[in-house]
Amino acid sequence: MHTQNRRIALALTLIALFAGFAVRLALHDYHGLEGDDGFSLSLTRYPLEALIPGLMRLELDIHPPLHFVLLKGWIAMTGDSLLSLRLMNILSDLLAGAFAARLAGRAFGRRAGLVAAALWAFAPLLIYSTYLIRMYTLSALFAAGGAACTLETLKTGRLRWAIALGLFALAGLYTHIVGAVAAATFGLALVAGGLAMGRWRGAMAGLAALVIAGVLFLPFALPVLDVYRSGRTLGAEINTSRFGSALEIPGTVARVLLLHRPEAPGLVVLVILLAAAALALWRYDRRAVGVVVLAWAGLLGMMALALFADLYKPRYLAPFALPALALLAGGVAALPRRVLRAVALFALVAGGIWGVVADLDRATRDDWIAATDFVQAHERPGDAIIIIPDWGQEAFAYHYEGNAPVTGIFPRLTEDVDYAPILQSLAEGHDGVWLVRYQPEVADPEGLAERWFNERAATAATAFPAGMRVTYYDFQPRRDALPPDARPLEAQFGDRLALRGVYLPVTSGPARDTRLHPPSNWVRVALYWEALQANVQAQPRVRLTDTAGQVYGATLDEPNGVLARFPVNNWQPGDIWQVNEQINVNPETPPGVYNIEVMALDPATGEPLPASGADAGDFWVIAGQFHIE
Repeated sequence: MHTQNRRIALALTLIALFAGFAVRLALHDYHGLEGDDGFSLSLTRYPLEALIPGLMRLELDIHPPLHFVLLKGWIAMTGDSLLSLRLMNILSDLLAGAFAARLAGRAFGRRAGLVAAALWAFAPLLIYSTYLIRMYTLSALFAAGGAACTLETLKTGRLRWAIALGLFALAGLYTHIVGAVAAATFGLALVAGGLAMGRWRGAMAGLAALVIAGVLFLPFALPVLDVYRSGRTLGAEINTSRFGSALEIPGTVARVLLLHRPEAPGLVVLVILLAAAALALWRYDRRAVGVVVLAWAGLLGMMALALFADLYKPRYLAPFALPALALLAGGVAALPRRVLRAVALFALVAGGIWGVVADLDRATRDDWIAATDFVQAHERPGDAIIIIPDWGQEAFAYHYEGNAPVTGIFPRLTEDVDYAPILQSLAEGHDGVWLVRYQPEVADPEGLAERWFNERAATAATAFPAGMRVTYYDFQPRRDALPPDARPLEAQFGDRLALRGVYLPVTSGPARDTRLHPPSNWVRVALYWEALQANVQAQPRVRLTDTAGQVYGATLDEPNGVLARFPVNNWQPGDIWQVNEQINVNPETPPGVYNIEVMALDPATGEPLPASGADAGDFWVIAGQFHIE
């Protein structure tokens, strides 16, 4: 019976691990790369003889080299498709989940191991970390492996577990700076376990291994210490997670660790973790000490880093999620009745699923896919694309499948940079330029690039994917003839204006838009006008209407648009003017086919001018149609 129960528990644990693997695999392509992911890819382009020394001297990045070296090797073996890149993290996370199950199982029994695997399967912070082509999942793997080896070293006193502990600690140290916190938790757990269980042989062997790992880490640790003393940040330069008060830190760290949701009740999560520790100590006595210390030392260590070193981002907590899950598993397994255990497990898994689903909100991630899709759908021959900062180019280029040249410039644009000649050289010879500013509050805090373009070109299109701003600038609004991709029109408004053509890059879409400019979609249309007389007085108007004439969208005045920069009364007969319009669609517009209706108003009376020509009605021209899906 004992063997049969053991096999059943093992089978159920494997099923839980497989379920977690399936969830991660199913979601691997839901989000695109982030800017930091692109930076990771750019570092893998370096040869090893330049990559490792550059990282060790903190010249290429503030992070240690191990993740980038392993990523470079992984790409060499499997390629750089999105599945391949994220599979490295998914497999690492799967192994980390197995370590967490073993940690809980060895400390609290097979039931706790199964619970830990179930909690890992839907752990939102860990799933989120697998999306990132960064070092956080790898760091979590080494932290989980080190935690499991810490417990084995205490329980068995065998040298091989102490050696494995030292290797995991060293790998964690050379993966991310928070590996130092993880190594400290291993040491504290060894001391606490030695005191509680009297197993000093294993504790001393493990501590010796950690000391050796620390000594081997000095070549990187000493330059990092110099950076910290200089006042330079050890974390991200842009950090939206800074705290307004020290009192916010405990609850925030706790709720992010387990639920990855800033709106979750942090105090409740802290109470749950405290209750799990109390239950585990009550039920398992000294056996629980190691896991309790591992979980709480990591939690308190990250709180201290956030408080004293301003070193906090939610993803930095990933290495400490697995010991916390093992502790929760021990707390659930310690509950006296089956129904209580079932309710507790259901509540914890439901909380995890809530966090996973909430993380599917694309507004919470850098949306390079939306940015590239937008540019690809609207780009014209002769366009160029400029990315600021330069390290954002990699993420954009990874998803971009268009034809325009893509150039990343300036790590950070400030007044002391001689930027004007560079922008001029990149814009020269192009009819239009797409300016993509990633994290503009850091990359271009004074809006210098935007100001330069606004002084020289008309704003033709704008979009706001999460984490960036995309603006299209038209350098050649005056044309000698219609471009080849425009559809000719024959329409005239009185004796003042002629509408010669239209270009409609996108002809269908939803009324609502949550990615480019929520809550409503925008329909973009380029109209080609010709003045029929000098000093013409007319005001073009564009709107979206149904077959009954009901208006469902209209253009908004663009302060830097063609009509603002080049008023109609300055147009000369014979010139063709390309006017890019953006129609703001009512988000409540029902599905159907709608007309893009163009009129010209008499500015003196506000009345529409009479329309004539093959494509004209009484006062309007139907320049095209848009299908609301």
